[in-house]
Amino acid sequence: MISYKVFSNRGFSIMELLIVLAIIGILASIGLPHLLHALKARQTVTCAMTRIDVQNSERQFVVDNQRPSNSIDELIQSGYLKAVPSCPSGGTYLWINDPSPNNPFRNLGCSIHYFPVSASSTPTVNPLFTSEFTSMSGLTPLVGAWNIQNGTLVPTGPGENRLAFGAKTWKDYTVTVNATLTSGKGYGVYYRADGNPNITGYVFQYDPGLGDKFVVRRVVNGVEQAVFQTVKIPNGFPIYNQSHEISITVQGDQHIIKVDGQTMLSFKDSTFSSGMAGLRSWGSSKVSFDNAVVSPL
Repeated sequence: MISYKVFSNRGFSIMELLIVLAIIGILASIGLPHLLHALKARQTVTCAMTRIDVQNSERQFVVDNQRPSNSIDELIQSGYLKAVPSCPSGGTYLWINDPSPNNPFRNLGCSIHYFPVSASSTPTVNPLFTSEFTSMSGLTPLVGAWNIQNGTLVPTGPGENRLAFGAKTWKDYTVTVNATLTSGKGYGVYYRADGNPNITGYVFQYDPGLGDKFVVRRVVNGVEQAVFQTVKIPNGFPIYNQSHEISITVQGDQHIIKVDGQTMLSFKDSTFSSGMAGLRSWGSSKVSFDNAVVSPL
């Protein structure tokens, strides 16, 4: 007699599928942050190696020609560099110092991975504050909610979010931070601020919601005063989904504000003489901050 095995063709039940999907979700939630952290670290290392390669090419050019190159294109055309350097995170490369008689060589910076001092060298002036935003250490949330997400600082509260860092006694300094706006009307960087929830001080605003402009306001007891410095964001400037380096230098009554190494605003004002640095967002803006440095002058 021939026997046959009967196989059930019953498929998965909805409950079984939900359990499987839940397990996959749990595993993904555990592994994804580690994967993103590893990817970010790898991109940082790759960018650093690229910048070192460009710097070495520039230094050889200076030795051979007794002058700095006019551009990276000249390094390529002259055979000192093989191809246009590219940051794996989409950053913009820029020279961060000018040649001088004491130092004829230039260092290359990146709008995302910004390292003006190489790991093997010793800075002449220690920074007042640094954070890669891997933790909330040294940061004081003032209004709204702030969280660390994948190595960046993200405001997560609805509406107004304010945060401060540093000391109220800071006077002359440069605050530099990288920021990426995903959507919404913009973000701000405080300086010479008192660090109170109803904050008083200056705020530079990356403000596409105000007709695509960079603006500076005075803030008094949490109330923004009228815009008193403004410049239109250049045509073709990538407003969303691109990290930009914001650099604010204040010395005495002189203010110089740069975006990606280019001076956008330069003016004099003596309303506030000292204070902390900080960050803000408003409305429905989605923004992340990375790599903050405050250096004394």
